[in-house]
Amino acid sequence: MLMRPTTFVKHVIAMRCMMIPLVLISCVIPAAIHCDKPVSPPKAEGTLTISYTINPSLSGEPESPHFSVVIWLEDKRGNYVRTLALGEWLSDNGYDYENFKDVCKTWGSKSNWATTTEPVDAITRASGKEGELGNLGQHTVEVELSELGIDQGTYVCNMEVGVRSERNILCTAEIAVASEEVEETPTPYYVPEPVEEIGMVLGNVSILYTP
Repeated sequence: MLMRPTTFVKHVIAMRCMMIPLVLISCVIPAAIHCDKPVSPPKAEGTLTISYTINPSLSGEPESPHFSVVIWLEDKRGNYVRTLALGEWLSDNGYDYENFKDVCKTWGSKSNWATTTEPVDAITRASGKEGELGNLGQHTVEVELSELGIDQGTYVCNMEVGVRSERNILCTAEIAVASEEVEETPTPYYVPEPVEEIGMVLGNVSILYTP
């Protein structure tokens, strides 16, 4: 003969049924919290080497022309990251942004250089046997990425050469900064238009990342 469960037994069964979801929740929550924990990307290391030539055939009398040169990084969205190298004239106190804002205009606008707090001395680099960045001849700029404190990822390396007021040369290339060697050879172009009597000032541009 089957006996009906007592009230006590019914309560025990109900309590056990309620405990099963609680056990499952207690197992799932820590796993979910662990998965949502943000992971910081590794910092960039290695060397970024930018090589270029300022046309040596432009040499003339009584003195050879000198050009303003600047190199900087942006992220893939076009946001300014850091100036890597800066010509002597652009970095010293003689550069009045309000009066000369058409010289290397793209960089000046992107970097907001008129109010910058970047360490100018640390990014002003002489390069190669030709000396200052805007002199005629071959130049090489080497940047140790560990000194910049930026994350690994893809950046846009930009170079701008001031030729005349409102006449600048731009050169840009995406470069992946991670674990593999990458080299890009972008083509320079005038903004807004060439200076016909001078011709192309900048050439042989190479941007090399070495882990």
